[in-house]
Amino acid sequence: MRGIVLWSRNAVFAGHARSSDFIGVIPLCSEGLDTSRPVILAIRGAFAPFDQLSWLGAQLPEAEVVVAHLPGLIGPLPEAVSIQGFANAFRELIETIYAGRQVVVVGASIGGLVALSLNSDRVKGVVAIDPPLSTAKLWPLRDWAETARPALSVAHQEWLWRILGYGPKVEDRCYDSVIENLKRHAHVIVAGVALHPRRNLASMPGLLDAADIALLRSHPLLTVRVAREAGHDVATEHPSLLLNTIREALTPLQGTQ
Repeated sequence: MRGIVLWSRNAVFAGHARSSDFIGVIPLCSEGLDTSRPVILAIRGAFAPFDQLSWLGAQLPEAEVVVAHLPGLIGPLPEAVSIQGFANAFRELIETIYAGRQVVVVGASIGGLVALSLNSDRVKGVVAIDPPLSTAKLWPLRDWAETARPALSVAHQEWLWRILGYGPKVEDRCYDSVIENLKRHAHVIVAGVALHPRRNLASMPGLLDAADIALLRSHPLLTVRVAREAGHDVATEHPSLLLNTIREALTPLQGTQ
């Protein structure tokens, strides 16, 4: 990956800009446009490390891999700090930069919710990795937020509150509607390490409980796979399953650019 460029509604640019219809600054890591291949837009999770999903490009030479952070985590907060607001920003990015291209969107965690919410004719496949559907019960994230929140900037604390409902109090953010409103087939990978009960673990468990997984399995447009023995960070703990799922989403696009 070549470095970060920052995209807004009006242009790809090297600094921050705000307009009356500001939808956010999306940091992108890309090797540059290659119109001969489909695009994989990989959206990192909330407060994810800078290398999350960056390895996909080396493993998927059949596609152009572009990795993005969620709006508001680098750069100013967008006006709409919400899952649908982020999805709208990514839709405009896809339809501006990748007009005429076929796109598979891969999203980790909160990025997976955004991927599932994207409504664009350019999006031909979606892979969501352990996307949390309800936040109040997520004890690993609550514990992290309780420790991390005091050191976060005011803007990041606002982001955390609006998306996850973590602040001076905990307020549930329910995203079942993302699944209920789904209009295209998508793949969802869920962690094999269960969320409950609360216990000491070396890494974060899955962020979907049994009721969440049942909701996913009941939807006719979803293909659900379980990453056996992997926690929330499926991309690190079960990369082969993620790659196989992305390749399945890519297969119908081969030779159709």
